[in-house]
Amino acid sequence: MNKLLKGIGVVAVAAAAVGICYIGYQKNNDRQYEQRVSYAETAVTNEKSKLNELQKKVNDFYDSKNKEFLKKGLKATDVTKVKSDLESVRVTAEDFKIKEGSLPDGIKELEKQKSEIAKNLTDVSDKLRIQDQTNKLFTKEVSDWFTFKDEMIMQEKLKKAQVDEVSEKLSLFPDDKWRKVVKDYLKSASDQVKTADDLQKRFDELLKDGAIVTYEDYMDVLAKIEDIRNEKLKEKFAALAEEVSHLVVAVQESTTYEEVSTETYEEPVVEESTHSEPVYEEPIPESSEEQWLPETPVDTGNQGGYVPPVDNGGSSSESVVETPDTTPSSEPVETPTTESTPVETEAPTETGTETPNSEQPTTDSVAQ
Repeated sequence: MNKLLKGIGVVAVAAAAVGICYIGYQKNNDRQYEQRVSYAETAVTNEKSKLNELQKKVNDFYDSKNKEFLKKGLKATDVTKVKSDLESVRVTAEDFKIKEGSLPDGIKELEKQKSEIAKNLTDVSDKLRIQDQTNKLFTKEVSDWFTFKDEMIMQEKLKKAQVDEVSEKLSLFPDDKWRKVVKDYLKSASDQVKTADDLQKRFDELLKDGAIVTYEDYMDVLAKIEDIRNEKLKEKFAALAEEVSHLVVAVQESTTYEEVSTETYEEPVVEESTHSEPVYEEPIPESSEEQWLPETPVDTGNQGGYVPPVDNGGSSSESVVETPDTTPSSEPVETPTTESTPVETEAPTETGTETPNSEQPTTDSVAQ
């Protein structure tokens, strides 16, 4: 019995001690909470002052009040410092570790102000990152982000994918004047990359085995090299153009050789004439002696009597016959040999002189 009472007493004392400790802990927590609430009430003025100062710094990051273009010469470290200072400003119940209902009046306005500053800082930070990534596409940094100047030179090993990546990020920004300027710079980089890539492909085609290269091809690549702004790329393409020029010379020499080796001469074609060639008869040589040809008998109605032609008082019965015309004819002409039979003639009685019958010479004898 005594032991039971003694145990109950110990438990009671322990419970009392625990209760006293709990009550003390609770009162301590309440006191600390009240202190945090009191601090929040007094911190409103201080935090508001911090926010106003940070807002001023953020506004200075922009070139103008419309907050489109960033101030020239702005560094990422400047933005990072303001971000860190902004995070230290407490404007929420969680920041003060108190309940929402215990927040002092006016703290909500500070929360909105801090949120707006954070938004501006994000905008500045993102724009600065885009500008930095755009600068890396060129051999030097862009000098003017307010107006596009078509004077930038792409990096020697710039790839289309790099430009596309920056362009994709830029598409997330509002369509303002700053975005338009950056877009123009990205387009300049993209165009230069395309020009270089197309020219490289063209050289690959011209320099591959079996390619037929003309002088026009050579002049075309020379003209396109002038569009390359990067000097290292221009030197590279100029060396390739030199190789193309050697191919042009080789092709021209080969073509000239083939033309000479395959050149043939055609013999003149004589058109066949539809007219037969004229056959010329050899002329009969004229004899110094007169040729005699018999006269054609004339029918006088005297029962077959022959009347010799009048010799006009001549003493000879032979007649002089002119040499026949030997004009060439279209066909060969054979001259037949004519044999004459001596004809007996009676001397006319009118003259009173008898002419003895004589044998007339034949044409054969004349010819002899």
